[in-house]
Formats: sequence, structure tokens, C-alpha cells
Amino acid sequence: MLMCPNCKSKIPFWKPWFLTNFNGINCSTCGKKLSGNKKINSLIGGIGGGLGTLVLLNLYKSNFSFGSVGITVLWILSVCFASSLFTKLEIKE
Repeated sequence: MLMCPNCKSKIPFWKPWFLTNFNGINCSTCGKKLSGNKKINSLIGGIGGGLGTLVLLNLYKSNFSFGSVGITVLWILSVCFASSLFTKLEIKE
């Protein structure tokens, strides 16, 4: 679970799913604008995008079989989990 670096309050686990290098999150307790670490966000996006390309190619080649759809759902969940687990929040100036 993410915590605000200013007041140490908990940030909901789903908020980093929509965090990019261009937007931020507002802490509901102290009101500070928080942004993600750009290097970590870029790594999550790059690895997730690269794996997503492979997953979608596999889905296309297998004519959208049940197993490939399951792998696609697993990929989406793993990227969401990684963003919740590895995102580091910083106070945005």
C-alpha cells in the first residue's frame, strides 16, 4: 500500500493505476499534490507495454482462444499489481 510522504496516510491501492509522468494524485488527508517517480513509472510502463505486445501477438496468433484470453487478463492484473507495489510517491512542487 502506498503512503503519502508528507503525512504518512494511506493512499488507495488503485490510485497508481492511473498515475503517469504527466499527472499526479492528491492526498485526501493533507491535500498535497503527489507524483510518481519518473524512472520507476517508465520502467513499469515499458515492461508492461513490451509484455503486452507479446501477449497480444500470442492472442492474435491463437485466434482468441480461451487460454490466450486468460493470459491477457493475467497480464493486465500483473501490471496493475506492479504499479501498486513498486510506485514511489514524491511531493510535487
